Amino acid sequence: MSRLPPIEIILHVSDTLALGQILKLRCVCKRWDREAGALLSRFKGIELSYIYDFDMAKRLLAKFCNLECLRLYKCDEASTLILQDVETFAFHTSLTALCCDSAEATSFKHVMETCKQLKALGLRCHEADADLLRHAAAQRRSLTSLDLRGTRIRDVGRLVEAISSDPQQLGLRACEVKADDLTRHLCRFTSLQVLDVGKSSGQLSDESIDVITAACSQLQSLTISHNPCLTQKSIKHASRLPFLSRLAAAGLTFHPLCKLEVLLSQFNDSKLKFLDVSIPRVRDLNQQVVNGTGRGNFQLEEIRAMGWSLLGSTARTIAEDVRKLTSLDASASDSDDSAVQLFSQACSSLRVLRLNGCNKVSDASCESLAQMEELTELDIKMSQVSNEGLKLLMERKLGRPFSVFSLAFCRNVSVTGLRALMQEQSASFDHLRVLNLAGLTLDVDILKLVSSLPLLSWLNVTDTKILIPTTSSSSSISPPASVSSSSSSARQTVIEYAAHIEELPALVMKQEQQSGMATQGFPSWGWQGQANNPSTRGAGAGVSESPPSFPMLQTLHADRCSGIEALFRLLIKTTPPHLRFLTLSGSMSGTDVLVLAQACSSLRELSLRYCSNVQQGDIDMLVGRGIYVNSITRTFFGGTN
Repeated sequence: MSRLPPIEIILHVSDTLALGQILKLRCVCKRWDREAGALLSRFKGIELSYIYDFDMAKRLLAKFCNLECLRLYKCDEASTLILQDVETFAFHTSLTALCCDSAEATSFKHVMETCKQLKALGLRCHEADADLLRHAAAQRRSLTSLDLRGTRIRDVGRLVEAISSDPQQLGLRACEVKADDLTRHLCRFTSLQVLDVGKSSGQLSDESIDVITAACSQLQSLTISHNPCLTQKSIKHASRLPFLSRLAAAGLTFHPLCKLEVLLSQFNDSKLKFLDVSIPRVRDLNQQVVNGTGRGNFQLEEIRAMGWSLLGSTARTIAEDVRKLTSLDASASDSDDSAVQLFSQACSSLRVLRLNGCNKVSDASCESLAQMEELTELDIKMSQVSNEGLKLLMERKLGRPFSVFSLAFCRNVSVTGLRALMQEQSASFDHLRVLNLAGLTLDVDILKLVSSLPLLSWLNVTDTKILIPTTSSSSSISPPASVSSSSSSARQTVIEYAAHIEELPALVMKQEQQSGMATQGFPSWGWQGQANNPSTRGAGAGVSESPPSFPMLQTLHADRCSGIEALFRLLIKTTPPHLRFLTLSGSMSGTDVLVLAQACSSLRELSLRYCSNVQQGDIDMLVGRGIYVNSITRTFFGGTN
């Protein structure tokens, strides 16, 4: 307690504290609980996810007196209980926005009757019908925002017709919408500013987009992505909108001779700041292809052009005319070193550059990338960059350091080169929040260096090969050669093993799970080696290096990872305090997963892919700990199970 700062200092900087940090402050002492609890009344919007304990959620929500926006994500039955008792919370008089993905329709009706200030409603992935909105109309409720994306509705036309007000935002993504119904109903929403009709199964046509854009002239954001019947004509119709600032048109059909600069020329002198035309479908259309209009005045700040050709005139147009560009996605394109050089010379404000799958990008681009002072997010996945180019990039990087970096499947990057670079240029990696090392060959030393990165919150080591040292000291805990699955000594030895792990409570295995329902025995990893041996911890005198800790890691993907036992040892030893999402696959047993879940106490979602040794009893125990488990066990010709 003597090392803690006074509570007055904490209160002085309370505006910069996140919700999770404030909740941890309440655990210090009674006074801090009282003072930090008072800070919760300042929050205007929160998101609760993976909440299974309704009583705990009720006590927490009682602290938010002035809440205006509430989102409930994957809370299952707790969502229904919270909405049914919404009148018991002080914020029911101030709540204006509600988004929930799992609750009953009767609960939403109760919320609309109780929360008189509710203006925005999100019913994602929820079964509803027109009666719900008719109920809102009967309450004389004017909804300004309605999000129905992914909603299983029998008749969206009737649902839209039931909206009595003139909303400003409407989301119908992945809903069954008939083109005629959508066109007829949306034409009366003259104040609509945000519209999402992406992934519509109602066969939207270019004529439908023409009618909608003509009627809804106030649109500022339009999403028409992944509608197979829409062509480049729809983009031309959207260019007529005078206030349009965001257009998402990925997955549309284009003429084979259509170039990106032709699409950009349609937004000359417009207010468009975001354009997504990724993954174009190429088909011979009966449309005339026009050329670009030369130099233009573009306000674009973000362009997503995955799969387009970005050579020659296209690269020059982006580099010379789109001066305010801050983010460019050129993944799966034919961009080469000359295009990267153009971007580095002209796009001085570029902060995000994605060159995923550009196999023509080599070490020659690293010098150009290093000169981009504002560049903080770089993706060179599947490029030809080697150890030399990577070293040049990190040594000569000017301006702001990288916070997001992807080296996935760069076959020319070796183990020794990556290890030496992370040791020599450790300061260049200290600002990383996202690191993608998928498909590379790693070793234990690289994993330890990665685990020491102070800000790393997202790590991907999918499809990696982790080299395990052949020499290792014997462990102080030696299990018997074979143990029966029903033996009581197996259960006791597992508990003793878990108890020996530093600051790890003993693994409690329920007696009713012992009759073949849960895996028994010993972890298939970690009985050998110094990484998780308490008796050898601290060995190797003279080595003064900071211990691995994964201090901020929240998401880890380790699917199809060869040598995953080394990663298991590291996670057990470091016990990441913030790890919430974990993806695993392989031959690990149920005991492996249970001990790992015990070490990572903050784990909330676990994806197990083809882990046939994990039994249903093990999954039930994980669910009992409040962990959402997504298990894929085997593959059939028709799909997965």
